[in-house]
Amino acid sequence: MKKVIFILLCLFSLSLYANPTQKRVRVKGMTCPSCAASVEKELMKMSSVKKIEISLTNGIVVVFLKEGKTILRSEIQSAVENAGFTVLAIN
Repeated sequence: MKKVIFILLCLFSLSLYANPTQKRVRVKGMTCPSCAASVEKELMKMSSVKKIEISLTNGIVVVFLKEGKTILRSEIQSAVENAGFTVLAIN
């Protein structure tokens, strides 16, 4: 029983340090489909990005990363700013 608990604790602790597979970005000023398309175009230029989902009503962009890839907040912010918008938050 102790071994089972130990193994479960080890597995759980590994998942705590795993890289997140997505980032949520709040974007200011993104109000129309062409706005969303320009943000998506800039973010998809990055090799670590797998896909993008955008909610215009909430101003949220979800960036899904390829397996084993990482991305810096500064890279996301630069891409959004290159599209002409302002990042309010990245989670």
